[in-house]
Amino acid sequence: KINLKNKKNDKKNLFKDNSKKFILLHAGTPKNLENFRPLNYETIDEYISNLVQIINAISTNKNIFLAIRFRETKDLTLSSLKALLPVSNSYKIYSKGTFLDYLYCSDLLISYSSVTIEEALINKKPVLLFNPRGDYFHLKGTLLEKENKNIKTNAVYNIRNKKDLTLGFNWLQKNYPFHQNSL
Repeated sequence: KINLKNKKNDKKNLFKDNSKKFILLHAGTPKNLENFRPLNYETIDEYISNLVQIINAISTNKNIFLAIRFRETKDLTLSSLKALLPVSNSYKIYSKGTFLDYLYCSDLLISYSSVTIEEALINKKPVLLFNPRGDYFHLKGTLLEKENKNIKTNAVYNIRNKKDLTLGFNWLQKNYPFHQNSL
């Protein structure tokens, strides 16, 4: 059983002044060309581009915060990633602590393709899969797009282009907490 008082304290300890916002946890591991599997994984360039698009989309909503869970690789260091992302108070990069601590204190996981997706679902956290090319989704879910006039709560959501990011994030925040029977 989850102790809600501890959850609030843990969330405040991790996210400080952002703890009362809708917390999106981004987790994924970009692959270099040696480990490249087209469609299944983001390249390093795609990973960075997707993060920039997400950051730009949430910067219009002061009630959403992006926690980027990052593991350094030989091809992408923490200092390199910081230099490549836009300056904004709407996100922070986290590389210390356990992934489960961040997952536990976040409202939703956002990823492209990662085992963190299954970890989130097992732990009853909704998942948003973002692929701006729209050609691959690790799991199919409710499509968040302007043309979808009948969006229903689900455990998995998909966004397939950057123009629907802001709409999707605003819908997710507005409809949180999600119905537990969807998870």
